[in-house]
Amino acid sequence: MKKKKGLKIFGIVVLLLIILFMAIVGGTYWFIQDKLNKIQRIDIKEDELKVSTKVEADLIDYRNIAIFGIDSREDSYDKGNRSDCIIIASLNNKTKEVKLVSVYRDTYVQIEGHGLDKITHAYSYGSAPLAISTLNTNFDLNIKEFVTVNFDAVAEAVDKLGGVTIDIESR
Repeated sequence: MKKKKGLKIFGIVVLLLIILFMAIVGGTYWFIQDKLNKIQRIDIKEDELKVSTKVEADLIDYRNIAIFGIDSREDSYDKGNRSDCIIIASLNNKTKEVKLVSVYRDTYVQIEGHGLDKITHAYSYGSAPLAISTLNTNFDLNIKEFVTVNFDAVAEAVDKLGGVTIDIESR
């Protein structure tokens, strides 16, 4: 009788542990899927990016990624938003070294279909594909990947990292 009662309790404990484990796995899966579903993806055709074959050969050991910080507070990452911040993350595949280079938003460049203009306007005229092809053609780069963030994403990242405290005193 004691043996049966002990086995019954053991079975209930094991069952509860399995249910708890399944709840944790399910909750984690839901959390990750929720975050991934918020990512907006844009399919870009490589021929739109204007990477020359010479540049492709010269930069074979490098993976360059454009990071655009746009002037939008909404979840709109399309045309009409200027890229106030442009950073190129250059990863050396051999040495695993990473370098970040900032391109000033007021740099004058040739923008296809728009002539000489500030690079910040390339994103506004044609979203990420035109901004990337402008970087590639003017600076001999092989950028094929990008990330775009807006003001809200930056504020959220700062908050997640502990925020910024500013003490203001009147004089």
